[in-house]
Amino acid sequence: MDDKKLSPPSEEFLDAIIYRGSNVIECEFCERVHFVDDPTSDYEKGELDDLYNRNKENPDKVIFHDTSSVSWGYLDGKQAVYNCPCNQVSKYEQLFWNSRDIISEYFQTKARAIREFAKETSNLADKVTEAVESSK
Repeated sequence: MDDKKLSPPSEEFLDAIIYRGSNVIECEFCERVHFVDDPTSDYEKGELDDLYNRNKENPDKVIFHDTSSVSWGYLDGKQAVYNCPCNQVSKYEQLFWNSRDIISEYFQTKARAIREFAKETSNLADKVTEAVESSK
């Protein structure tokens, strides 16, 4: 599917995955570079000028944000940038939402198995405690 045809992910989904901020960050879903020009930024000498030059040459691949930092987070082990025009994270949102019944059933089954394992472990711990107490 073409990047331009993907709708943006919902704010709720972005709020769930976006939790960091940086001066410059690459969206690992599309390899676009996002940057800000914050006076407190610690760019290396010439780095910010280079970003501005690259932005002028290719504004779709090197994107300036008029904010104090670029918001981002991880999704599927990749850096996802808030409001990146690739909208690739919307594929995950669609998958999660369209599969919510399956995912819910999986979570319930997994939680039951974990709870049963915890009960068994607790019972074993109780037996060990009883054995230690009775040997005193």
